[in-house]
Amino acid sequence: MSLGEENRPNSHPLKGMEADVMSLEQLISLLVLVVMIIELALGKKKS
Repeated sequence: MSLGEENRPNSHPLKGMEADVMSLEQLISLLVLVVMIIELALGKKKS
């Protein structure tokens, strides 16, 4: 994705929706990573 396309959302409304879905998937993946890191940290403290 180029910055030029992001600066012109009106010319490609469908791409704007796809960008929102991409950001949602990125948020979910970040949450999963955070949970995994927390579980690893807690696991090390318990052992």
